[in-house]
Amino acid sequence: MDTNNTKAIIFDFDGTLADTLPLCFHSLQTVFKTFDYKTFSDDQIKEMLGLLSLI
Repeated sequence: MDTNNTKAIIFDFDGTLADTLPLCFHSLQTVFKTFDYKTFSDDQIKEMLGLLSLI
């Protein structure tokens, strides 16, 4: 790889370098509460995303 022309390196970040799922849950909960005036639990968010079988 020619590093002189490299502008960016992309990592598979979630679960590889850090556990960012809690941040994702919080972000989605904030969006739903702000714009739809609805609240969802972490488990409900996992169900929406199809993550229940992975976590």
